Formats: sequence, structure tokens, C-alpha cells
Amino acid sequence: MFSARGALEHLLRPADYTAAAARARDLAWLRGHWHLHALACDLQRDGDQVADEVAGVPVVVRNDGGRLVGFVNVCPHRHSLLVGPGATHAATLRCMVHGWTFDDAGALCRLPDGPSFVGLDGSAVRLRRVAVERCGALVFVNLNVDAPPFVDGVPDGGAELRARFGAHRPVDRWTTSHAVDWKVIVENAVESYHVPLVHPATFRAFRPPELHDHRLWPGGTRYADRKPWGREPMGLAARLLGALFGAGAVSRFVHTHYFPTTMTYANELVSTAFAVMPRADGTSRVTVASFLPDALSSSLLRPLQWAFGRVFSQLGRRIVAEDMRLWPHVQRGLQSSEHAGVLGAREERVHAFQHFVVQGRGHVDDDDAVDAVAPPVACPAPPLRLGRRG
Repeated sequence: MFSARGALEHLLRPADYTAAAARARDLAWLRGHWHLHALACDLQRDGDQVADEVAGVPVVVRNDGGRLVGFVNVCPHRHSLLVGPGATHAATLRCMVHGWTFDDAGALCRLPDGPSFVGLDGSAVRLRRVAVERCGALVFVNLNVDAPPFVDGVPDGGAELRARFGAHRPVDRWTTSHAVDWKVIVENAVESYHVPLVHPATFRAFRPPELHDHRLWPGGTRYADRKPWGREPMGLAARLLGALFGAGAVSRFVHTHYFPTTMTYANELVSTAFAVMPRADGTSRVTVASFLPDALSSSLLRPLQWAFGRVFSQLGRRIVAEDMRLWPHVQRGLQSSEHAGVLGAREERVHAFQHFVVQGRGHVDDDDAVDAVAPPVACPAPPLRLGRRG
């Protein structure tokens, strides 16, 4: 059932999604939270590294002798990125421009043409560290190196994440970029009120309230479907696949939002991570990665499992693509809205997320919201950029 019994207050104002001041405040606030940064499969070998933006700040995470370390990806010499974005491999963390090299603590350990820098105290030259935490197949970062561990903010201490993303391998991944506020994307993903109109062929209709198992806690929300698999085609297929793949009883999917930017939806057959990240250029990046459990009763079943995973991931792409087409229209409406907004009981996870944002970041001031009715940004849904490893 829903926790709410009726209408809820829409806690964020339109300007909170559109004003430049809101975007800047979001980036600053998000730097104190945990975010999905990489997949563990990209950091398996000594020297593997993954660089990307985290809340507008370039970050690189490296495998250094089997230990994951992370730094702000900016050289203190003349401010270049140390390494380019994406997954790469290098024996050392070395600036791509002048070759300044840093050790696993971020200290300067090699300075080309040292005599040119007589008088420089090299021991004072250090990279800024970031916190890194691995949870199964997922690697999270926090720009606050003193932040409490990610799993401390999860009710089960990360047990569900480890079960759903532990001994797993990726079957599909993709990334897109959108000229919409990141909160528009998050809110769309955690409510089912839009389902009949936006997903008529995939989800089709509302689920009855009694089949919704909503859980709300200070750091996130969860939806689980209470209805067990029946004799419908999907139910029979789930039972068969569960038996073939050694999963036993297969639950319906559980969708979890780990505030503020990471979501997962998973069961015993397939697990998917969905991350949203605002970028310094004002766009939002969406990263989706699907995984299959490694354990199989027979290695002969691996091709069948892989085919199932690919079919399911393609269905996931279709569902997200249906949502993507709506995001620009929501963003455009927010730019001109004079309404306060309202939420229904089916949108109580949106309400919980908005409460988290308001409590942590607050609202933009009225004087800062003058650009909230700026002209719309052209935002056609981009083609999916595909990538696959594993």
C-alpha cells in the first residue's frame, strides 16, 4: 500500500528546476553525497582507471595494486585534466600534458625537468582525494573524503545491493545526455502515475494500491511489487528461467532509489543500475548498466542466460526511451509555470525525494529565480550511445 492517503504538497518550486542559481546550488550540494561512478569490471587490473564528472567536478578512480583510490582529476601544475574521460589503463597517474606523475596517495612523485622548478616544495604538491567505495559490481564516489560510508545510509547495510550486484557481470550499458534538470529525470523514474499514458504497451495500466510495497527512509525509497508470479506468460517464463539458472523462486522487480542520484531495479535474474548526474555545462547524464548473476547450474546455459539478459535490457531501453520523449516537455513547462504543483499518493516517492532536496539544499531565493522563464532549450531525444564490456 501507499504510505500517503491522499494529495501531497509539491515541495519544489518551478524555479528549483530552471534557475541558474538552483543548478549551481545543486552541484555544490551533491558534492557531499555518494554517486555511482564506475563499474567494478572497468577497474579490475592494477592501473585501470575511470574518469568522469561528479557534480561538475572531474574525478578519476584508479586500481592501485588492488586498492581503489580516487582524486579530483586536475593537475596542480597548469590545471589540465590529468587523464581523459572514460575507462583507460596506465601504469601511473600521469598528467597528459607535461607528465607530472602522482603516487597512490596523490603526492607528486616525478617532475620532468626538475631543475626548471628549483625552489618548489614538491612535498606540498598533492592531488585532492575523494572517497571511493565498492559495493558488488558498482563503484561509488563522494567528493567529501570524510563522508560516512555509503552503506551506512542504507537500511540493510548494503545487503540488497551486494545480493543483486555481487557476483554479477555486465550484459549491457549505455549513456545519454539531456538538456533537462536532473531532478526531472529522477522524479519521472520513481512514480507510476504516468504509466498508462507513457507506457501503454509495456506497463499498460496502474497497479492496484494494495500491490505496491512502498518503503520510505531518510536516505531513499523503495517500490516492490506484492503480486507473486502467476500462470501468465511472464510468470511461467520467470519460473522456468529461475529453475534453469539456479535462482529458485524469482521475485518481481524491486525498484530502489538511493538518494540522491542512484537507482536500481532488480530480481534474481537480472539487475540494472540507473544513475543521473548533472554536469557543469547544464545538461544531465543518464547511465544505465544491466547485469546477470554469474552462478549457473551449468555453463551450457550461459548463452541462454546472455540472450535473456539482452532481451530484457532491450525492453529496458524501450521503456526509458518512452520516458525520454517526455522530459523536454516537462522541462519546458517548468520554465513558464506559475503553479505550485501537487502530488498524489502514487507520487509519494517523489514527495520523499523533494523533501530530501529541500532539507539539504533548500530553495533558490526569489531574486535568483529571474531566469526561470528563460526560452526553452531545444532537446530532441538523442540516440543511445552504446557500450558493452564483460
